[in-house]
Amino acid sequence: MKIQRRFYIFHGDYFDYQRHWQKKLADIGLGVMGQWQTLTIGRMAAGSTITNCFEISLATGEVVFFKRYVWRSFQPSLFLLPSKPAIEMLGMWQLQQLNIPSLDVLAYGEQRYLGYLTSAFIVTKAIPNSQDLETFAIEQFANGQQNHSALVYQLANQLLSQVAQAHKARFFHYDLKWRNILIQFSEADDNYKLYWIDCPRSRHHHWRWKRGIIVDLSALSRLAVKYFSVYQRYRLLKLYLKYSKDNLEATWLFKKVTAHLIRRPPEGLRQARKARKI
Repeated sequence: MKIQRRFYIFHGDYFDYQRHWQKKLADIGLGVMGQWQTLTIGRMAAGSTITNCFEISLATGEVVFFKRYVWRSFQPSLFLLPSKPAIEMLGMWQLQQLNIPSLDVLAYGEQRYLGYLTSAFIVTKAIPNSQDLETFAIEQFANGQQNHSALVYQLANQLLSQVAQAHKARFFHYDLKWRNILIQFSEADDNYKLYWIDCPRSRHHHWRWKRGIIVDLSALSRLAVKYFSVYQRYRLLKLYLKYSKDNLEATWLFKKVTAHLIRRPPEGLRQARKARKI
């Protein structure tokens, strides 16, 4: 498939797919001539006035996700700019180049009118036997006794090494929330594997990289404040710096991340601040 960070066509329709998925996608209405702008199929996993995401089970037993964006009017901000699915496709490809597991993109398409993006879609292959990290945490930490478990630090080691690796290459997710990280248990080696998903805001750049670090770490911290103490979060931050081999001071970075969170404080941080005032 053609991977790039710019618009794919100035006017008309564009459609690209992995060759061996051509027939499978055509069978569910996602062929080159398919009406994907209005297609409704499978289970709706998420929906809004612009975005719809469908989980589709194929006859082969495989599961794919079909995410579509449709704008009902011309948006000046979308003139000659890449679509979110195009950015997401590039982001997942860049993650895989960094040996950070992500989703396989099976198809991409967009429609433009004289440079204005009117609709776009992306099809990705589902990760079997997986759930997002937020759901996993709710299930695992429900009894409040899991904060010091070996599992937590096993996952933290794996995740923070991935984050440091991405940042070292100047790749930033910009929406690295727990629900955008999938966790899969492998029975073969009795281990967990983390996948990064949903990255339509991702960027690969060498300027303002410190801001990229703060934004990504702040996104990870939004739920971390609910499950970890200040001391534990500080230790995890030092673990990230160990992997990143960065010169950033842990205390400075911790303050920057906390300041970023205070702008729209998560529930755990809000409660902690109230407790200090009592």
